[in-house]
Order: sequence, then structure tokens, then C-alpha cells
Amino acid sequence: MLARIQEEYIALEEHVRRRAYFMEKRNYYNEGNPEDVTRAALFIFLCVPAITVSIL
Repeated sequence: MLARIQEEYIALEEHVRRRAYFMEKRNYYNEGNPEDVTRAALFIFLCVPAITVSIL
């Protein structure tokens, strides 16, 4: 799950598109009702930006 989120994020080359993707995932995490595994993956993606950046 986390790998898929990171792949989708990395595929977006423009900063504006990456920001929109990040905000979409953040809103889903905060306002949606993700399953436990999805919630954990989103937590890592949202709270540990170094993981995403280091892959680039």
C-alpha cells in the first residue's frame, strides 16, 4: 500500500500536482474512514516526508 502511494506520488513531476496529491491523501486520512492498513500507510506517507523524498 505504501509503495503504491509513493509510486503515484513520484510519478507526478510538478510540485503543484504533488502538493495536490498530498493534500488529497491528507484529507482522506483526516475525513475519510480508511481501513487500518491504508490508514497506517497514509500515516507514514504524511508524517515522514523524508521517506518519499529519499526515493527520488
